[in-house]
Amino acid sequence: MWGYCGEEFIGEEEGQGMIRRAKTLGVWGTQLKLHRKLSRSARGTVLRIPLDIEKEMKLKGSENV
Repeated sequence: MWGYCGEEFIGEEEGQGMIRRAKTLGVWGTQLKLHRKLSRSARGTVLRIPLDIEKEMKLKGSENV
């Protein structure tokens, strides 16, 4: 955290690590679908993830985020 304003800055080493991880997942350099759909269910609000991202990240639907 930076001072009292609450902003967080990512250092060069951590940023490069994030890029390496994104490349490993196969999502680096691909266009992201920036629009997401929220919907309601009996247990709350649901954020839908596009199928292509779900497949690339091998999501099962039981992960904690």
